[in-house]
Amino acid sequence: MAIDSAMAESNQTTAIEDVQNERSFKVFPNPAYDLLHIELPNSKAPESITIKDIAGKEMLTRSYSSTINIYSLSEGIYFVSIRLANGDLASKKFIKL
Repeated sequence: MAIDSAMAESNQTTAIEDVQNERSFKVFPNPAYDLLHIELPNSKAPESITIKDIAGKEMLTRSYSSTINIYSLSEGIYFVSIRLANGDLASKKFIKL
């Protein structure tokens, strides 16, 4: 028996929404050494920022600021997440030098 093609449909939400949210803010410079800058569209209402290392360990949580001092972080890959007032969460990856 051979199957030439297969198709599956689902109404479940996938990671596509998360990808769209990731484009909703900018993180620079990337890689960064001491300061990380965050640029949000004017329509976004940020509440808090969390930085996690590649293993998922929370390294920093604070109220929103467009500039974050990351000097004390070790070199490596991190994720910065912004929680918006409406409860949405958007994340970006950055490299700390």
